[in-house]
Amino acid sequence: MGIVRRQSVYSTIFIFAGFLIGAINIFFFYGNEKYFSHDQFGLTRLLPDIALIFSTSCTLGGGIALIKFNPFYQSYLGKSKNELPLIGLIACVIGCIMFMFVLPYTKSFFIRKFSAKSALFTEYFNLLYPFVTGMAFFSFFEYCHWCIKQSVVTNILKELVFRLLSLVLILLMVFKIINFDNFIFCFALLYPLMSFILFVNLLRNNFFTFTFSISVVTKRLGKKILQFTSFIFLGSLLHIASTVIGFIVIASQSDNGLKDVAVFTIATYLVALMDIPLRSMTGIATAEISQAWKDKDVKKIDEMYRKTALTLLIAGLFIFGLVLLNASNIATYLGKSYDGINYIILVLGISKLIDLGAGLNAQILLSSKYWKIDFYTQLVLVVCIFGLNYWLVVKYGIMGSAFASLISFFVYNLIRFFYLKYLFKLQPFSSKNFFAILLAFCCFLSVWIIPFIGNIYFDSFTKTILFSLIFLLTFFYTNISEDISKAIRVYSQKIRVNKK
Repeated sequence: MGIVRRQSVYSTIFIFAGFLIGAINIFFFYGNEKYFSHDQFGLTRLLPDIALIFSTSCTLGGGIALIKFNPFYQSYLGKSKNELPLIGLIACVIGCIMFMFVLPYTKSFFIRKFSAKSALFTEYFNLLYPFVTGMAFFSFFEYCHWCIKQSVVTNILKELVFRLLSLVLILLMVFKIINFDNFIFCFALLYPLMSFILFVNLLRNNFFTFTFSISVVTKRLGKKILQFTSFIFLGSLLHIASTVIGFIVIASQSDNGLKDVAVFTIATYLVALMDIPLRSMTGIATAEISQAWKDKDVKKIDEMYRKTALTLLIAGLFIFGLVLLNASNIATYLGKSYDGINYIILVLGISKLIDLGAGLNAQILLSSKYWKIDFYTQLVLVVCIFGLNYWLVVKYGIMGSAFASLISFFVYNLIRFFYLKYLFKLQPFSSKNFFAILLAFCCFLSVWIIPFIGNIYFDSFTKTILFSLIFLLTFFYTNISEDISKAIRVYSQKIRVNKK
């Protein structure tokens, strides 16, 4: 757990900084009609979401195969003869070329679905080309950095640099140096730029072995790699689809189209803060779990499963509490268009807690010999989330999408829980998990009952500080999670040293 904890801490710092900059972007600029209309704001979310689905297809599963099989290649061939990264890169290039040919034939479908309620998207449809290719290569290079245990690098670019560059573009538009056309065009070029930076870093680390010979390992594992990649590639595509279906259905089916996408984006962004610990942990933890499966070290996997599930739950409860306490003030600040956003945040937050509390079940299944289960459970998730979204959004608007997410992720994680318990006798829960929820609720309630102070800024500041102190002190002294307590101790020691 040492390297996982260390890189998770570093990544958390950069990701949190990125989210703060993202909050400035959203609340001060995107959400302000003085600078962006609701349709323009919605477009900045819809374009990347649709591009994400296409870009996952473009990788052809090369990154997933890399993280699963690279430990075997490294063990038998060493770094100098390992051609698997090059094979993955070639697959990504082929996938992007195929996308270039296929996209024009899909244009009429998108125009038919979005022209009535989200016409701005069809106007900027061609920006999907740089968005998709940039995201595809970034995704593959991110997997490559996981293999060399440099997940911090990709997290800095994806979570911090992307938002910083977005802020620069926003400010250029605010000061009328560029118009929205220039802004959205440059916005689409950010991922290609970051992909190039990652590629240069991989070359500096001599990650790619440029060889035209096929190794013995590839000849022996080739069929298995192809089978694995086919299933998991489709599973990843389904997972990406599950995260963006809500936005796409809202844009095409809700009464207000891109305006509702803008409201849902704010709610989703606030809830996505709960993902910070998971994002910081995923890269290095995936590499560690993959290595543990290769070494048949089930005990290590069990320890990681339990510890990370508890850590993610506690961190998620803390961030969820902060977001909920400030939700009403945020809605007041944003204006009448965002009335009721706190209820959407509540439902989406519970959905996220379920997902975080289930721990790294996806990474464990994906790296095991029962990796096909990942595909089948992803299929269940997408069917649930798509069907429920289409039905509930039409009936209840954006609130329907929030409930669709809650129901779908509960079913999805319940299935995975039973599979891991039955196949490997692994399960992440203990009395500590229940106790953590109870303690977090008491901490939240002790601050929530305080009446509104009179000013939204002072009210938010006071309640944020109070909740943070009560929560952190409670979990530090009860020592429910060793990792959480150790992290608090380390940070407090660093603060004392800095003061001195």
